[in-house]
Amino acid sequence: MVPCKPLPGAWVYTPIGLKHRLLPATCGISINDGELLAFEKRPQGANRVVNVELRGRGGNPEAVEARVTLTLDDGSSQTAEVAAGGGYLSQSPSILTFGLGSSQMIKSIAVRWPDGAQSEHQADRAQVMVEISQP
Repeated sequence: MVPCKPLPGAWVYTPIGLKHRLLPATCGISINDGELLAFEKRPQGANRVVNVELRGRGGNPEAVEARVTLTLDDGSSQTAEVAAGGGYLSQSPSILTFGLGSSQMIKSIAVRWPDGAQSEHQADRAQVMVEISQP
């Protein structure tokens, strides 16, 4: 594995293999002279993000059409929905990314599943990726 090389603006890149998992909104892929590269945006300062990955049941393992509402300790909330596609010849990521700012803590994560069921979950402050399975 070639170590990450810094690029301007806190971007780093590294050649990737099949074992690597890319997260939405923080990564991109480029092919340059035949070499496959992954670019990752590393946050500067104290701002944080959390990624939520849902595990659906049956024929919908990515929980498409599930709605996630993340409530922060100051009472503010953010909502995102898992989508199957976003445009012509494109695919939306099934991992939802939420920005938390510099000192925000997650109070709760509420999920409305595609079948209408609802569940509520907690997240640890240190978690960057929260995986939630449909009950």
